[in-house]
Order: sequence, then structure tokens, then C-alpha cells
Amino acid sequence: MKEIELFKSLDFNININFQKHMINMQQQNTYVIIKDYLEFVGNTDINIKHFLSLITINLYNNEFNINDEEKIKIKNYIDKYEYINNSKELNVKQYYNTYIKKDNKYILEILKTILKRTSDDVLKHYTKMYYFYNTLSLELKNEELIKEKEARLELLKELLDNNINIDVFIKTKEKELELDKQYNEFRKEIFFEMLNKDLTRKDISYEGILYLIDIIREKLCFISPVNKKYDYIKNEINEILDTKYIRQLISNQVFEFSNLINIFNFIIQTIKKFQSENSDKKMEEIQSIIETKLLDEKCEINKILPLIMRNFMDIIEQIEADVIYFRKKINKI
Repeated sequence: MKEIELFKSLDFNININFQKHMINMQQQNTYVIIKDYLEFVGNTDINIKHFLSLITINLYNNEFNINDEEKIKIKNYIDKYEYINNSKELNVKQYYNTYIKKDNKYILEILKTILKRTSDDVLKHYTKMYYFYNTLSLELKNEELIKEKEARLELLKELLDNNINIDVFIKTKEKELELDKQYNEFRKEIFFEMLNKDLTRKDISYEGILYLIDIIREKLCFISPVNKKYDYIKNEINEILDTKYIRQLISNQVFEFSNLINIFNFIIQTIKKFQSENSDKKMEEIQSIIETKLLDEKCEINKILPLIMRNFMDIIEQIEADVIYFRKKINKI
């Protein structure tokens, strides 16, 4: 029974990395062995590709959108082939016709459902990532972001049918998945990744910090009182968090680390004006990080600066959400 021995030689098992498994699946040798094996068993209902898909789902079901009932049915189906492979004296075709053939139709329906569901999830994922990277690359002129965007676009083109207009598809999914609402969180995560890279480089770049300071400036202005008599607050925010001026100082090599500390202290004091006293404890924690860690000569700024900026963003965005809620409520009165 060389067909069984050759099948076993493919060594399908969960200990093999999923990516490596998928590469093995696409080898011509694998197709030839599976073709001969299915003919040996007598299965003419299921083609090579579908049989390999069933084996893959059974081993790596966490890679697919599959429910528990489907997992059990596919496992039971594949286990019958394992029984054939491990039985020394067995009328293989008789066993197949009695115990396996009757299940082929419904197992193919299950397979079709799982692959369709998983394909839809993959499409949604890559559409979402393309939308995020594309939107972010319009905000920031960054080569890495552009490469990520183009890679997602190429994957989408491979996944979509040729007759589908990709721009229309993305626009539709953008509304359907409400991607604009998810974008802010993605942008934040990517920025902190980039920030860490910028601050780890030998030639440190503060561009990411400046970008976030500018976002903080906009948000602090937004949550400031709208009455004109409080315009001085916005004026002060715009003056001290003027990133164009800060860039000029950096360019002229007169910007010192103490300037950054002063900016952080100003942000803390401004936030305190807008939040309740109960929330002051969090600001005191950030103040402590600035005084004890940021000013330490051994400070790892690639870790401390992102931590401070992330805390600022989280607190300000919470205040911003509260302000939006109350302003809407007041407008309804």
C-alpha cells in the first residue's frame, strides 16, 4: 500500500508552522500523492484541493472562522482516513463506501461555508488595513506607511475578482464596517510604534513627538470653553504648543530637553483645568514619571516618552468624549 506510505510521508501535523504547511500544500509532489491516495481509497467526490483544505482546517482550525460543531464534523471525517492509514488488514474501498462516501456531500457544504466565511473575514481585514494605512499615509509622508498601504492593496487585488472595481469595493466596505470610527485607535497604535522607532535610532527624531503635540494642541483647543471670554486659554495653548516654532528651535539647535519638560508641564496644568479633581491622581502619576524617570540620566526615552504621550492622549480623549456628550445634551435643551 505505497499510497498510504506516501500519504504518511507528507507528515501533516500541528507541530509544523502554518505558513510552512501552506507552502507544502502547494508543492506538485503533494498534489500527486493526494491524487493517487484518493484514487486508492476510491473517493471521486472530493477533489485534491478540497481534501487538502479539509486536512488544513482540521489541523489549524484557529486560522479559520469555524464553529465548534464544524470542527467536530471535519475531525470525525478526517479521522476515518486516519483509521484507513493505520489499519493493516482492511478492505479500503469497502470501508470508504460504507463509512465515508455518505458524508462527502455534507462535508463539502461545510467546507464551502467555512471558506466563504473565512474569505469574507480576510477581505474585511485587508480592506480595513488598506483604508487605515492609506488614510494615515495622507496625513504623514512616510515611506514605510506607503509601502504598507501598497502591500495591502496588492493583496486585495489578488483576493478580489477582476470584474470588481476596487475603489467602489473599498468605499462600500468603509461605510459598512464604519472604518472611520476605528481609524483613530489604529492611528494611535501605529504612531506609538513609529515613535519608539524614531527614539531608538542613533540620530533621534522628535518628529513623532511633535506630531502628537500638535494633535494634543487641537484637542485641548476643542475642549476649551467656547465662550469668547475664554479665548485667552486657546491663545495660550496655540502659543506654547506651536510645533512650527518648536521645529524652528530644533533646526537652529537651540531646543533643549528642558523645553520639552516645560511643554509637558503646561499640558498637565491645562488638562487639570478641564478635568474633575477626582482625575488629578492620574496627572500626578504622569508628573512623577516626568520628574523621576524622564529627568534621570539613564532614562530610556524610547520607552518613557511614548508612555507619557500615550497617557496624555488617553486622558484628553476621555475628556473630549465627555465634552462632546455634554455639548450635544445642552444643544437639545
